Amino acid sequence: IQVEDLPENFRSGSEVGDSAYNGSFKEVRTKVLESFYKNYFQRLLAKHRGNISRASEEARIDRKTVHRLLTRYQIRFEKE
Repeated sequence: IQVEDLPENFRSGSEVGDSAYNGSFKEVRTKVLESFYKNYFQRLLAKHRGNISRASEEARIDRKTVHRLLTRYQIRFEKE
């Protein structure tokens, strides 16, 4: 994972709205991870024009894992 893979608010050092950090550690961690996964995979899929095989190669994770994460976090890529 590179710095440019992180959401803008993490790269710039700006804080997410206070409400994003309300709740237990587990709840906040879940929100942050969900945001990361969605952002990361949407950008990765856009870069590879929806090609999951290429996206999984760049991410260096198994293609099945990519499918599982896309399903879990309801990430969709609309091909143009």
